[in-house]
Amino acid sequence: MAVLDRNQWPLPRRDQWPLSSECALAHLEWALGYREAAFARSADAIAKAVRTRTDANSLPYALTWDTLLAAFDRNQERIRASATRLLEYTRTTGGVFWVRIPRQSGQ
Repeated sequence: MAVLDRNQWPLPRRDQWPLSSECALAHLEWALGYREAAFARSADAIAKAVRTRTDANSLPYALTWDTLLAAFDRNQERIRASATRLLEYTRTTGGVFWVRIPRQSGQ
């Protein structure tokens, strides 16, 4: 017996996946050892957030996940680039929640 019957529950095409799924899958790929695929998917998620601009939180969400992915990979250059882009974006849009994350975690 199949757990998932695609005829009864059609899965959306990859281009219709929610942004949160793309970000989570990037972390899963990294954990499974697919480093390059993980970074490519994370970059795709950021591009999707920029392209769709569905709400003010999409890009900060993708950038936060990208920063965490870079931290897991100990990639200081990517950490700095993603975190800087996140801070610049949230300061210009008034995204108080996203700007305070680093401060709260450091206390």
